[in-house]
Amino acid sequence: MIIGISGVILGAGVITAFLKKHFDNIVNKITKPIIDRIDVMDKNQCMNYLIEFLADIKNGVHKSEYQKARAHEVYEHYKEDLHGNSYIKEQWEVYMKGGK
Repeated sequence: MIIGISGVILGAGVITAFLKKHFDNIVNKITKPIIDRIDVMDKNQCMNYLIEFLADIKNGVHKSEYQKARAHEVYEHYKEDLHGNSYIKEQWEVYMKGGK
């Protein structure tokens, strides 16, 4: 009796693991293109914001400490999370860090 119950439990565990893996694959196929597109849009929005911010700095437009802190947060997200590394990094170094 106990062997039969443990066999049923073991079988249910194996079936559950198989179904979970199959379900995860289906969900991944559906969501991956959406997530990739969101990442592209996020990167573009960060680039647009940073380009505008740096143009303002270059042109002598005053920015509050809050605006500078927010720009720094966006820049770190762009660089670290989105792996952006372009002319924006060069301009950031020149105008925000005094050139390196």
